[in-house]
Amino acid sequence: CETYIPLLNVLKRLSDKGRKPGFTIGLTPILCEMLVSDVFRSELKDYIRGRIQAAGKDRRRFIDTGEAEMADLADRWAIFYRKAFYDFTVTYRDDLLGAFRRFQNDGQIEILTSSATHAYLPLVGSDRCISAQVRQGIESYTSFFGLKPKGIWLPECGYRPASSLPSPFSKNGHSQRRKGTEEILAENDIDYFFLDTHL
Repeated sequence: CETYIPLLNVLKRLSDKGRKPGFTIGLTPILCEMLVSDVFRSELKDYIRGRIQAAGKDRRRFIDTGEAEMADLADRWAIFYRKAFYDFTVTYRDDLLGAFRRFQNDGQIEILTSSATHAYLPLVGSDRCISAQVRQGIESYTSFFGLKPKGIWLPECGYRPASSLPSPFSKNGHSQRRKGTEEILAENDIDYFFLDTHL
């Protein structure tokens, strides 16, 4: 509630003003699964209620000890979490992923996928396994958003160029050509990805 709800609120304010921020955001398959989980929805509400109660206790303690500035800070946190609870339950109807989907459908943002299990692709043993990670990420994205992703956020921006290296599966150490990450992504119809500047 400290990250996604404030971000959605910024998107909502911009949308209400007729503005389109036009940024990309990566929502991994694992995160999407979590956001649609009934357990997550229930536990997020419990978490927010707990933060509101904690802020109230802190406020009373700071008032008792004469720490007015700290009491004001605790009060601001209570207000923040009450608003987060309202936004989650009323504004976004317990459906943060649906809110992101609507902003994408309205052309406000573009959502990127990632590998299925957030695997660090340069260390995955075979090109076939890397491709399976990418394909499953695409399938997950398609099931949540109703269209294929254009871009992907590589876990930890992990990139590997094409090379001939000994296969980790070879008992005799024979080299084989390993595809570059970009080749595997292109084979799976991914148009773009991001890298750290030094790569």
